[in-house]
Amino acid sequence: MKYIFPLLILLCSCSSSTSTSQQILEETTGKKLNIEMFNTIFNGGDTIPMDTFCLKYKYKSIVFLENGCSPCYNKYITWNKEIGKLGYKSNYSILFIIKGKYLDEFLNEVDLIEPIEEKFYTVMDPNYYYFDGNPELPDWILETPILLDKDNKIIMIGDPFSGTEKMEIFKEIVSN
Repeated sequence: MKYIFPLLILLCSCSSSTSTSQQILEETTGKKLNIEMFNTIFNGGDTIPMDTFCLKYKYKSIVFLENGCSPCYNKYITWNKEIGKLGYKSNYSILFIIKGKYLDEFLNEVDLIEPIEEKFYTVMDPNYYYFDGNPELPDWILETPILLDKDNKIIMIGDPFSGTEKMEIFKEIVSN
């Protein structure tokens, strides 16, 4: 895969990672992430089947958030704004997996900070099905944004907005 070299640069440039966590990140790249435990997802006021979402986008970011978590509301806002700056890509979207029961509660808290147009997809996960459905992956990876390819294989782990180099790698991948 042509993204292995840039991904290794991305992984090695993370100064807070230990060699063990770097090794886990490297071993995780290329593994399939299970998101099919969710039958339907939300997009604006509509619901769509998960398989339709998976087939529609060649690349998708999976971003785990929690209702009742103030930093998560800001993370939701940041993702919406930053991806919006890149312009619309018909081959890319975001799926926010939100730990909580009610999407309206989460979005109301976001609106109190800054109103955001709902452009991307969300699913509520009150029972941690996302974590239970991916037992081979450490929780800390599942809590980190993950970029998937068309086969739901992991091609990048981490927040692309945390540095110029990471953003350039991200843009290169999703522009193909």
